[in-house]
Amino acid sequence: MSVKLYHFLFLILLVPGISYSQGSLSGNLQANGNFFMRDSLIGANNTPQYDRQLFGADAWLNLNYSNWGF
Repeated sequence: MSVKLYHFLFLILLVPGISYSQGSLSGNLQANGNFFMRDSLIGANNTPQYDRQLFGADAWLNLNYSNWGF
């Protein structure tokens, strides 16, 4: 194949990808876990919530969608 044919095939494959490009999806996930221990020296005892629950967790999901620079 000649160089001109390679360039032609490259343009044929590249142009539809540019003109019909899809958006971009990115993001992150953050998960935290906590273990609660009684400690009378710092006053962390006799707290009703932490007497019943010894473990706590939370999670945050951040998603970003971008299309055509917006």
